[in-house]
Amino acid sequence: IDLNGGAIAPIKGEGTEYGIRVEAAEGKVAFNAIAYTIDQNNSPINVTQNVRDEINAMFGANTVVPAGANTVGDTSTLRSEGYEFELTVNPFPQWTFTANYSYNDKAQTAIMPATVPYWERARSENRPLLDYQNLNNLVAGTLGNADLVTPEFRTTWNFFTRYRIRDGALAGVSLGLGANYRDRAYLGAVNGASFYADSSLVWNSVIGYSGKWRGYDYTLNLNLNNVTDEQYYTAYALNFAGWSNPRELRLSATLKF
Repeated sequence: IDLNGGAIAPIKGEGTEYGIRVEAAEGKVAFNAIAYTIDQNNSPINVTQNVRDEINAMFGANTVVPAGANTVGDTSTLRSEGYEFELTVNPFPQWTFTANYSYNDKAQTAIMPATVPYWERARSENRPLLDYQNLNNLVAGTLGNADLVTPEFRTTWNFFTRYRIRDGALAGVSLGLGANYRDRAYLGAVNGASFYADSSLVWNSVIGYSGKWRGYDYTLNLNLNNVTDEQYYTAYALNFAGWSNPRELRLSATLKF
């Protein structure tokens, strides 16, 4: 489909990933959209020796944890579902604008096929809970938090725009401004309650200059990151996080030769 000199081209990835790209105004406007469902099979889940001992005591089984092992990874399927949109606009050679939005939802499916049947059997036989308390905690806790398997920012969006002055006394100077938004993220349980990192909106700016020195191209950039000195957690893994970087002023230089 022609859109003022542009084109539309569908892109289909392997499995359940689909995308579309639209270009218009001779490439000055581009839009990308992707929707996906990705299954990561055999994601490990630890089954402790205490759980193995309870299963063996109830059923005489020795299949969950091999002899001599302290833990073993039973498995689940980690499913990620989401979509992403990205817009790039270059109305003039000296001005660029990019923006993107994404939503991602992760959850465990097919959880612990080697362990859950023992838990279901114990419940169906009305076994005393004291006989399988560790097994119950493992299975019930994992099934109950199937969608909280990793710290994730389900909704994020970003934009950045930059303008370069090409003529006049300020030729070579560029100005940039951008923002990054992250939805809240689950970090773990505190005193039995779910704990989340708050959502955050971080602004960044840059002023730069490009020129020549002895025939070589060089660029100077002065970045002011986290302009408003926003405080938020950066999540690394479940139960692990760190404070964000405070407001930061950074000068960098690049010389091409």
